[in-house]
Formats: sequence, structure tokens, C-alpha cells
Amino acid sequence: IILLSIFLLIVGVVIWFYFLEPYQKSRILILFNPEVDKFGFGWQIRQSITAVGSGGLLGKGFSQGSQTYLRFLPAPGTDFIFASFSEEFGFLGASIVLISYFLLIFCLLKISAKSWDDFSFLFCLGVVIYFAFSLFINIGMNLGIAPIIGIPLPLMSYGGSSFLVTLIMLGMVEGILVHQPLRYNPDLQL
Repeated sequence: IILLSIFLLIVGVVIWFYFLEPYQKSRILILFNPEVDKFGFGWQIRQSITAVGSGGLLGKGFSQGSQTYLRFLPAPGTDFIFASFSEEFGFLGASIVLISYFLLIFCLLKISAKSWDDFSFLFCLGVVIYFAFSLFINIGMNLGIAPIIGIPLPLMSYGGSSFLVTLIMLGMVEGILVHQPLRYNPDLQL
């Protein structure tokens, strides 16, 4: 463990000094201390955290979010959709969204466990990883615990290509579930 830690530290230092661009370094620094550049790169994180916190328990109401509609929150329909939603519908609405995503991931895991061939299993598992990674990064960006890298929140963020690819993946998972031989999926017997 000590050798691995030393190796990772050396690799991290080499990457920091030789491979990262200045804007990438500033994003990492602002992740740990948004107050370093309040009106530059830190603006997005500060406004996102303010929007999430100002929603309270029940939120301000649909189309009543001051951070969102006074344009303090950048990209409220794409990168910061969770902050905008949390401001309008509060902790309760955000909890419902998170529970819905966890139920979707749980159902995808059940479908992958029921799959009868390796490709189906790995494809379903890949969709689960996509949803989990996108969920963690996007909500982490909105809460200030992950760097702002522009990963959309599946099925919520505005954007045609991301939405289309997500629906295609979910349709393929549904096809995997429906087109299995009946001996592997007794739930589909008529």
C-alpha cells in the first residue's frame, strides 16, 4: 500500500506539472477552495451551491427560483439542472429524483442479473455504470464535490444527443429483457 501510494503521488505530481493546462489546474484548485476565484471559475460552484441551499425543504415553486431565473446560475438547463430543480422543488423534490434514479439503477442491475448471455450481461452492466457515473458527476458538480466537467444528468438535462443515446440504451436493455429465452426469464411466461 505504501509503494502504491508513493507511485500515485509521483504520477500525480508529473501529471500536474507536465500534462495539465492552466485552466484544468484552476478547476481542480477551485474544487477544493471556490473562494480562490469568486468571480471567475469559482462563480459556477458558488451559485450552484447557493441555488441548492436556497430551495429549503419544499422549494420556492415552479419557475420561482431566483438563482435560476435571474441568471445567476449558469446553464440551468444542462450542467446545473439538479441545482435548478433543487431550488424550485427543494429537498423533497431532489430526494424524489434521487430515489427515482436509484430505482432505475436497481432495475437495470436486476435485468443484468437475469440476462442469459455474456454480451447482454456486460451491456446492461455498462448502462448501469453510465447512469451511476453520470449521476455522481453531475450531482457532485452541483453540490461542489466534483469538478465541473459538463456531464449531463441523464433524462433530465437539456440536450438532444445525450437524451437520444440514453433512450436508445434503455430501449436496448428492454429488448434484452424481453427477448430472452423463457427458461431464463420465468417472469415473462404467459
